[in-house]
Amino acid sequence: MVQSINFKGSHLDKLLAEGKYRMNNQMTTCDYIITENIELLNVIWARYLVYEVKDLLKHKIYKNAKKFKVTITDFVLTDEIRALAQKYCDSRKIEVTFEDTYFLNEENINPFETKTLLVHDGDKLIAVGYFDEGLDAIMGLKNIFDPDYAKYSLGKLIMIYKMQYCIERQMSFYYPGYIACESDVFDYKLFFDKNAIQLKLNGYWINYNQFENKDDAISAHYMRYELKRRDESDTES
Repeated sequence: MVQSINFKGSHLDKLLAEGKYRMNNQMTTCDYIITENIELLNVIWARYLVYEVKDLLKHKIYKNAKKFKVTITDFVLTDEIRALAQKYCDSRKIEVTFEDTYFLNEENINPFETKTLLVHDGDKLIAVGYFDEGLDAIMGLKNIFDPDYAKYSLGKLIMIYKMQYCIERQMSFYYPGYIACESDVFDYKLFFDKNAIQLKLNGYWINYNQFENKDDAISAHYMRYELKRRDESDTES
């Protein structure tokens, strides 16, 4: 875990490139997560090469949601957002939490440069996405949406707007977080063109288009553990 007064600018870019990610108010990494059902899921970190993303605003999800108003502001956390977050969390199949302490430390300070993306249908708030901004990259955080609007794929819509934010500012990378090896619950993070995706495998960022599918990428991920096991076995003998 990296301890710091703040995680902004090029400092955040460097930590993200190393495979670290925001966990509450610190930067760290993990190889697995434990679900509410005590399931152990191995995870792989992902990032997008912004300059490889093509025809972003021609995507069907973007076109179907053009009637909604989308704004991006500095960090904000209101009772309206908290109420939407509770509705979202209650609707999920896996345990999801949304707490102020994820964003604010004990001094009530956010040590990141966090932006808030708001989606409205008229005056009704229907989705919110957060991301932290560096100099050359952003890190996607919490996305929440009204489950009554599920047909609009608002989680992916938020990702499209986050990507567009990067494109407009000529940033190089967008880090959406991890995918899980044994589950497809986070696979929505891979919905952009494979040519624009990199996965952190065996300590290196590898282009996703080198693999036929996710299972092939997972096999390469597991190879690290097998090679490590063999090295340890050879050392002992």
